[in-house]
Amino acid sequence: MRVEGRPVRFLTRGSGRPVVLLHGNGSLGEEIFRAFAPVPGWRWIAPDRPGYGGSAPLPLRRTDPLSLARWLGHFLDALRLEEAILAAHSLSAGAALCLAATRPRRLSGLLLIAPFCRPTPQDWKPALRLVSAPVWGAPLRPMLPPLARLARGPILRTLMTPNEVPPWLRDFPIEEALQPCAVLTAGAELRRFNRGMRAAEAHLRVELPVTVLQGLADRTAEADWQLPWIEARAPRLRTIRLAGVGHALHHAAPDTVLAALADLAPPAAGPEGRACARAGLAHKGPASPG
Repeated sequence: MRVEGRPVRFLTRGSGRPVVLLHGNGSLGEEIFRAFAPVPGWRWIAPDRPGYGGSAPLPLRRTDPLSLARWLGHFLDALRLEEAILAAHSLSAGAALCLAATRPRRLSGLLLIAPFCRPTPQDWKPALRLVSAPVWGAPLRPMLPPLARLARGPILRTLMTPNEVPPWLRDFPIEEALQPCAVLTAGAELRRFNRGMRAAEAHLRVELPVTVLQGLADRTAEADWQLPWIEARAPRLRTIRLAGVGHALHHAAPDTVLAALADLAPPAAGPEGRACARAGLAHKGPASPG
């Protein structure tokens, strides 16, 4: 479909209460979608965010969290969703919080998975800085997809550290996530992240129910840095910390993610759907696109 006049690719499965799944920096809707098995009473909706996969990019100056929150509101409008739950991974948690603060009536709750939303003094990865540079990175970006195809296994193992790569992720098309446009977008998001979140944080207050899932082995979005910042802005916050789990928490502990969603807002199927979520259906097999 089209959002703000630009094509957007999204995956969807099921019927009932809509849950919009937002992938993190440098990923695809398909990646987060694969972690969510069918559950009665829930409808999963996973877009490629602008600039990734099959979705056209926004101007690079509009890759900050507030601009992405506005895009997300237009995406919900295009789907004609009066109310939805947002499940946001990593860097997309900033945009999810901004939308919840500015358009709370459109959402019934937030699930933040390994959220990276606090302005941080840490420099982002120098390799990504190089390949996403508009001029210097131009000859390097076309080389990334074929290299990623050859190194799929090692890349996925690195992304899942310290956890194992689950069966449903082993054939993930990492080369699509590293297309030149996506690399440019990933770099632009990171360059504009701190300034955007600092502009938002003074007025950022979320009255909706918010659940945060945080892996204690996560070295990308460390709990001790992120959680106090979120707690100061979300009075209805619930936190779940998982020992031995890294940044790809939705793939490492999908049963916990489903149970947290069921507690946040029961699926439209009622007790049946809630029981299915608590049974950990995500472990019954791969949730491949369809």
